[in-house]
Amino acid sequence: AAYLAVQKKIKKHTIKGGIRYTSTKLETSFDTNVITNALNIKKEDLYTNAITPSVGYIFKKDNSKFYCSLSSAFKTPNVDDFGKVFEKSGNLTIPNTKLKPENSINYEIGSNFIQKHVDLDFAAYFTKVFNLMTKMQTTLNGVDSIDLNGNNLNLVSLQNSGTANI
Repeated sequence: AAYLAVQKKIKKHTIKGGIRYTSTKLETSFDTNVITNALNIKKEDLYTNAITPSVGYIFKKDNSKFYCSLSSAFKTPNVDDFGKVFEKSGNLTIPNTKLKPENSINYEIGSNFIQKHVDLDFAAYFTKVFNLMTKMQTTLNGVDSIDLNGNNLNLVSLQNSGTANI
């Protein structure tokens, strides 16, 4: 990852900005067992990148402050999100090599007032998340289930779908 930040103060005003670039490589090797042999899973790799900028503004006057910011963020798939193979409640979770990071846009606005023994803060925020990682039914080599030891298991994996508001 690499990060660059700038800040400029002009009297009572401060403007901040930054940008981060992150690249992640996740490699998984699977032990040989009944499930990985049946699915023909040996090694899977996942590469992700993200650029996340941010900008903010602060106005200070005497004992009060007003601020606002706009930023972005991401959550890249981790080992549990990507590489776990396990059975639960008739579903067999398998890796998804096309899984992408969740991304968000974040907004915040607020003010602060400090006077002797009083510290009063107000803040409002909103976050919109994109590419949610959600466990959904999937296929592997055109098949959506597998028979293991007489049990028919549905194939599922984490997939990017939908948005959420926070």
